[in-house]
Amino acid sequence: MTVIAISGTPGSGKTTIANLLKKGDREVINIGEFARQNGCVSNYDEMNRCNVIDGDLVIEKLREYLKGKTHTIIVESHLADLVPEEYLDRCYILEVRISDLLERLKEREYSEKKIADNKLSELMRDCYMYSLDAFGEERVEVIKPSPIEEIVRRIEDYLEQVERGK
Repeated sequence: MTVIAISGTPGSGKTTIANLLKKGDREVINIGEFARQNGCVSNYDEMNRCNVIDGDLVIEKLREYLKGKTHTIIVESHLADLVPEEYLDRCYILEVRISDLLERLKEREYSEKKIADNKLSELMRDCYMYSLDAFGEERVEVIKPSPIEEIVRRIEDYLEQVERGK
Protein backbone atom coordinates (compact mmCIF):
# COMPACT_ATOMS: atom_id res chain seq x y z
CA MET A 1 0.00 0.00 0.00
CA THR A 2 1.10 3.54 -0.76
CA VAL A 3 -0.40 6.46 1.15
CA ILE A 4 0.20 10.05 0.13
CA ALA A 5 -1.35 13.18 1.53
CA ILE A 6 -2.12 16.34 -0.38
CA SER A 7 -2.43 19.28 1.95
CA GLY A 8 -2.68 23.04 1.84
CA THR A 9 -4.90 25.91 2.83
CA PRO A 10 -8.53 25.67 1.72
CA GLY A 11 -8.61 26.86 -1.90
CA SER A 12 -5.11 25.61 -2.76
CA GLY A 13 -6.34 22.93 -5.18
CA LYS A 14 -6.14 19.77 -3.05
CA THR A 15 -9.45 18.27 -4.10
CA THR A 16 -8.96 19.06 -7.78
CA ILE A 17 -5.50 17.51 -7.86
CA ALA A 18 -6.48 14.46 -5.80
CA ASN A 19 -9.38 13.74 -8.15
CA LEU A 20 -7.12 14.10 -11.20
CA LEU A 21 -4.76 11.50 -9.66
CA LYS A 22 -7.58 9.05 -8.96
CA LYS A 23 -7.44 6.27 -11.50
CA GLY A 24 -7.32 2.51 -11.49
CA ASP A 25 -7.53 1.24 -7.94
CA ARG A 26 -6.36 4.49 -6.35
CA GLU A 27 -8.69 5.76 -3.65
CA VAL A 28 -9.15 9.37 -2.53
CA ILE A 29 -10.07 10.07 1.08
CA ASN A 30 -11.18 13.56 2.09
CA ILE A 31 -10.56 13.89 5.84
CA GLY A 32 -13.66 16.06 6.36
CA GLU A 33 -15.94 13.53 4.67
CA PHE A 34 -14.18 10.63 6.42
CA ALA A 35 -14.70 12.35 9.79
CA ARG A 36 -18.42 12.86 9.11
CA GLN A 37 -18.92 9.27 7.92
CA ASN A 38 -17.06 7.78 10.90
CA GLY A 39 -18.48 9.78 13.80
CA CYS A 40 -15.42 11.99 14.30
CA VAL A 41 -17.24 15.34 14.30
CA SER A 42 -17.43 16.71 17.83
CA ASN A 43 -19.21 20.00 17.20
CA TYR A 44 -20.25 22.60 14.64
CA ASP A 45 -18.60 26.02 14.56
CA GLU A 46 -21.40 28.45 13.70
CA MET A 47 -19.05 31.42 13.21
CA ASN A 48 -16.86 29.65 10.66
CA ARG A 49 -19.66 27.44 9.32
CA CYS A 50 -17.65 24.22 9.59
CA ASN A 51 -17.48 20.99 11.54
CA VAL A 52 -15.10 20.65 14.46
CA ILE A 53 -13.24 17.38 14.03
CA ASP A 54 -11.94 15.17 16.84
CA GLY A 55 -8.40 14.70 15.52
CA ASP A 56 -7.46 11.83 17.83
CA LEU A 57 -10.56 9.91 16.80
CA VAL A 58 -9.84 10.55 13.09
CA ILE A 59 -6.34 9.13 13.54
CA GLU A 60 -7.74 6.06 15.31
CA LYS A 61 -10.45 5.47 12.68
CA LEU A 62 -8.00 6.02 9.79
CA ARG A 63 -5.57 3.58 11.38
CA GLU A 64 -8.34 0.96 11.51
CA TYR A 65 -9.43 1.71 7.94
CA LEU A 66 -5.93 1.56 6.44
CA LYS A 67 -5.01 -1.70 8.13
CA GLY A 68 -4.70 -4.40 5.49
CA LYS A 69 -5.25 -2.14 2.46
CA THR A 70 -3.04 -2.89 -0.55
CA HIS A 71 -3.90 -0.16 -3.07
CA THR A 72 -2.77 3.47 -3.35
CA ILE A 73 -4.60 5.90 -1.11
CA ILE A 74 -4.55 9.66 -1.61
CA VAL A 75 -5.64 11.60 1.47
CA GLU A 76 -6.58 15.21 0.88
CA SER A 77 -7.10 17.75 3.62
CA HIS A 78 -5.64 20.81 5.25
CA LEU A 79 -5.39 18.42 8.23
CA ALA A 80 -2.92 15.98 6.62
CA ASP A 81 -1.16 15.62 9.96
CA LEU A 82 -4.11 13.42 10.99
CA VAL A 83 -2.89 10.64 8.71
CA PRO A 84 -1.34 7.98 10.97
CA GLU A 85 2.41 8.55 10.71
CA GLU A 86 3.23 4.87 10.23
CA TYR A 87 1.19 4.69 7.01
CA LEU A 88 2.28 7.89 5.25
CA ASP A 89 4.80 7.65 2.43
CA ARG A 90 4.80 11.28 1.27
CA CYS A 91 2.96 14.51 2.03
CA TYR A 92 2.66 17.23 -0.61
CA ILE A 93 1.92 20.76 0.58
CA LEU A 94 0.30 22.96 -2.05
CA GLU A 95 1.17 26.60 -1.65
CA VAL A 96 -1.14 29.19 -3.20
CA ARG A 97 -0.72 32.84 -4.18
CA ILE A 98 -2.57 35.05 -1.70
CA SER A 99 -4.46 36.83 -4.50
CA ASP A 100 -5.69 33.48 -5.85
CA LEU A 101 -6.57 32.28 -2.36
CA LEU A 102 -8.65 35.37 -1.61
CA GLU A 103 -10.50 35.09 -4.92
CA ARG A 104 -11.31 31.39 -4.42
CA LEU A 105 -12.49 31.83 -0.84
CA LYS A 106 -14.72 34.77 -1.81
CA GLU A 107 -16.23 32.59 -4.56
CA ARG A 108 -17.00 30.00 -1.86
CA GLU A 109 -18.71 32.76 0.11
CA TYR A 110 -16.47 32.37 3.14
CA SER A 111 -16.99 35.02 5.83
CA GLU A 112 -14.48 37.85 6.04
CA LYS A 113 -13.15 36.35 9.29
CA LYS A 114 -12.71 32.91 7.74
CA ILE A 115 -10.97 34.45 4.71
CA ALA A 116 -8.65 36.41 7.02
CA ASP A 117 -7.92 33.28 9.09
CA ASN A 118 -7.07 31.25 5.98
CA LYS A 119 -4.91 34.06 4.58
CA LEU A 120 -2.96 34.12 7.83
CA SER A 121 -2.73 30.32 7.80
CA GLU A 122 -1.19 30.41 4.31
CA LEU A 123 1.22 33.21 5.24
CA MET A 124 2.32 31.33 8.38
CA ARG A 125 2.65 28.07 6.38
CA ASP A 126 0.50 26.24 8.93
CA CYS A 127 -0.15 23.13 6.79
CA TYR A 128 3.57 22.78 6.13
CA MET A 129 4.54 23.26 9.78
CA TYR A 130 1.96 20.77 11.12
CA SER A 131 2.92 18.18 8.50
CA LEU A 132 6.62 18.74 9.14
CA ASP A 133 6.07 18.14 12.85
CA ALA A 134 4.05 15.00 12.15
CA PHE A 135 6.15 13.39 9.41
CA GLY A 136 9.61 15.00 9.25
CA GLU A 137 11.17 16.85 6.35
CA GLU A 138 12.16 13.70 4.45
CA ARG A 139 8.46 12.93 3.78
CA VAL A 140 7.10 16.45 3.29
CA GLU A 141 7.44 18.21 -0.05
CA VAL A 142 6.29 21.76 -0.77
CA ILE A 143 4.88 22.53 -4.19
CA LYS A 144 5.03 26.19 -5.12
CA PRO A 145 2.15 27.71 -7.13
CA SER A 146 2.27 26.04 -10.55
CA PRO A 147 -0.13 25.03 -13.31
CA ILE A 148 -2.31 22.12 -12.18
CA GLU A 149 -0.95 19.88 -14.96
CA GLU A 150 2.60 20.30 -13.62
CA ILE A 151 1.56 19.51 -10.06
CA VAL A 152 -0.37 16.42 -11.15
CA ARG A 153 2.58 15.22 -13.29
CA ARG A 154 4.99 15.68 -10.37
CA ILE A 155 2.87 13.63 -7.98
CA GLU A 156 1.94 11.13 -10.71
CA ASP A 157 5.65 10.52 -11.40
CA TYR A 158 6.17 9.65 -7.74
CA LEU A 159 3.11 7.38 -7.59
CA GLU A 160 4.05 5.53 -10.78
CA GLN A 161 7.57 4.97 -9.48
CA VAL A 162 6.30 3.57 -6.17
CA GLU A 163 3.52 1.51 -7.77
CA ARG A 164 5.99 -0.04 -10.27
CA GLY A 165 8.29 -0.98 -7.38
CA LYS A 166 5.61 -3.15 -5.75
